[in-house]
Amino acid sequence: MAAKYPEKVKSLVTVGGGAWSRAESADDFLPENLLEKNDTGFIEDMKMSHYEAHRGGWQAYLRTTVADWKAHPNLNSTSLFCAWTAGKN
Repeated sequence: MAAKYPEKVKSLVTVGGGAWSRAESADDFLPENLLEKNDTGFIEDMKMSHYEAHRGGWQAYLRTTVADWKAHPNLNSTSLFCAWTAGKN
């Protein structure tokens, strides 16, 4: 919303966002692909890191994250700053 309607957004706060979107490799993070690669370390990290918010629903969390990365592949600090400065004029 901030990038699309900068005049409507005064500030933006993210919680727990440790990475920028990776649209080109997003499918690597789908649960079935992680399970196929036997990436148990990453899976366990997702379970533990996001348990409070998702009650262990790491698969739903990752599906939502992958969908967000694909829907907003160019959302980064530069696009947010440009949207913010455009809204100031």
